[in-house]
Amino acid sequence: PLSPVYINLRNLPDKLLEQIGVVMAEMRGSGKPDVCAGIPKAGVPLAVAYSEHSGIPTEEIFGKEQTGVGRIGLHS
Repeated sequence: PLSPVYINLRNLPDKLLEQIGVVMAEMRGSGKPDVCAGIPKAGVPLAVAYSEHSGIPTEEIFGKEQTGVGRIGLHS
């Protein structure tokens, strides 16, 4: 079942994002991935914070493209 608790990760303060990045980098373990990516919207700042502290580059997994008058679509 879904939790009744909702946490909005989209607008976290920079200091908190930095702390999350440090913890995520410490949790990585022995393997080292080539790149990391965050799920848009809320996951991208977390991936960037992780990247800054782990030295692993980030990669955008969805790009934006024009799909019509005033509409933007996502593609992979």
